[in-house]
Amino acid sequence: MGRKILKKPEVLAPAGTLEKLKTAILYGADAVFLGGEAYGLRSRAGNFDFAEMKEAVDFAHAHNAKVYIAANMVTHEGDEKGAGDFFRTVRDIGIDAAIISDMALMDICASEAPGLPIHLSTQSSAANYETLNFWKDEGLERVVLAREVSMEEIKEMQEDGTFEVLPKKEVGILLKELDKLEKYLGGIKDMPRIPDVMFIVDPRKERIAVQEAHKLNIPIVAMVDTNCDPDEIDVVIPSNDDAIRAVKLIVAKMADAFIEGNQGEDVAVDVEDLDKDTSLEDIEKLVEGDNAE
Repeated sequence: MGRKILKKPEVLAPAGTLEKLKTAILYGADAVFLGGEAYGLRSRAGNFDFAEMKEAVDFAHAHNAKVYIAANMVTHEGDEKGAGDFFRTVRDIGIDAAIISDMALMDICASEAPGLPIHLSTQSSAANYETLNFWKDEGLERVVLAREVSMEEIKEMQEDGTFEVLPKKEVGILLKELDKLEKYLGGIKDMPRIPDVMFIVDPRKERIAVQEAHKLNIPIVAMVDTNCDPDEIDVVIPSNDDAIRAVKLIVAKMADAFIEGNQGEDVAVDVEDLDKDTSLEDIEKLVEGDNAE
């Protein structure tokens, strides 16, 4: 039986300088992307001239890594002048692919620098199967999904065959991102509205949650230990947040309080659960459940 070969996701890192590029590769990046002196959106980052690109490519290839050029600007009339020479030069330097969002630049790159692979930039906002299939038919080797794609949309793409038109490395990256989102946001992904209150076990550790609650004006109920700032909490529960038994006790009491508070809410009854012989007692039991007694 042959050995099964697993393809791992590509670790791709930005590089604003040659030093940062070398550091990223030495610390395990499979590929880096950089900006040139034209046709990119990395105006606030360091950009590479052709001589620096050549040094970067030589170093990366010597360490079995790839280098992509970000040429992801949206062109206005006249912005595309000189793009053919630019793409031919980066191709001849050894750049492994161009990340592009503008169709004019794609056409120039494909026609005037054949052999230089094109990756669709996330700025193009590809977020559905039809779009991905279109770019695949156009000959693009990789499509980077839009940043706005949600957890549910990624799951739908996994189920409806969208992943089949994506490179295996891109699929691996998406699945890794989905696992991370599920781990940190899975508990609130179906929440229909902003919560009325937030309960936090360790405000010091959950600093970001405290800050977000303040921004959204959500009251905070929290277990506050001696190393926490009580002034940031609306309802303070003095406690030891490192003691498992204390945490279990207080969290259980909070859960009971939430359940008790929700008992007075209206409950929707599905008419399919009723028939013409359903009695008033049956309806009460269906609505109130175990609370009917």
